Amino acid sequence: LDVLRTVRFDQVYAFKFSPRSGTPAATLPGQVPEPVRAERLQRLFDLHGQIVQERNAALVGSRQEVLVEGTHPRGGALSGRTRGNKPVMLLDSARRPGDLVPVDIVAARKFSLVARDVSRYS
Repeated sequence: LDVLRTVRFDQVYAFKFSPRSGTPAATLPGQVPEPVRAERLQRLFDLHGQIVQERNAALVGSRQEVLVEGTHPRGGALSGRTRGNKPVMLLDSARRPGDLVPVDIVAARKFSLVARDVSRYS
């Protein structure tokens, strides 16, 4: 958790330990109980979610370039990614997948950004 607080990763790939039969680790004494493993992983995910939300909120009001990937699953919007690989929901835009679009970030969600196409309202 201290490393995560210091580095402030945008993404983490983490999982709890699962013993694999036939490996030395599976038979070592002093195994951490399953509920403890689950609680530790949840603490990591909770901290990561807080960090990502703070980092995303810091981008509100900024101008970013977004690569349009396609339609957003919620409909009525497009989805894309910033140059920093942040997921973006692009509102009110007629762009197509593959377009690079200058956008203003108007809101932050826990794991994504909400943006408006600069050309639609400038």
